[in-house]
Amino acid sequence: MVQKATRQTRKSSATAPPSLPDYNADATLDCLPGAQIDAFSGKSIFDAFNSQWQVDQRTDRMGVRLTGPRLRCHIDSMISEGISLGAIQVPPDGQPIALLNDRQTIGGYPRLGNLTLLAASRLAQCQPGQKVRLQAVSVEVAQRKHQVFLAGFRG
Repeated sequence: MVQKATRQTRKSSATAPPSLPDYNADATLDCLPGAQIDAFSGKSIFDAFNSQWQVDQRTDRMGVRLTGPRLRCHIDSMISEGISLGAIQVPPDGQPIALLNDRQTIGGYPRLGNLTLLAASRLAQCQPGQKVRLQAVSVEVAQRKHQVFLAGFRG
């Protein structure tokens, strides 16, 4: 028995995409505290999350250097570790570098933390001279924000 193909019509269930950020405005970047955060001085941790940072001219697809207060770490040297998207390394000059898509695979600088995927994407849109702030968040908060973002694309 041959069945006739029936054509079903569905109403479009397209939803509006999530609202776009104002790319000219200062950015607040969610950051998960990292493995070596305890090696930074208390003042440096306070400064990292309570100061305004500026996107440096030295920025590319590998990473974005931030300029602001000098962060001090008690680690003089360390064995290189794997580097994830959004890792915030702090070299000896105390100016953090947030690593992006074309980052190296390993690195030997202490890490303040890791930007969330949404924060790394937002930082990649920032222009040199633009102001940003780092905001410490928990894994649960980061996951919830990501789920809300993704829900904006579902029908």
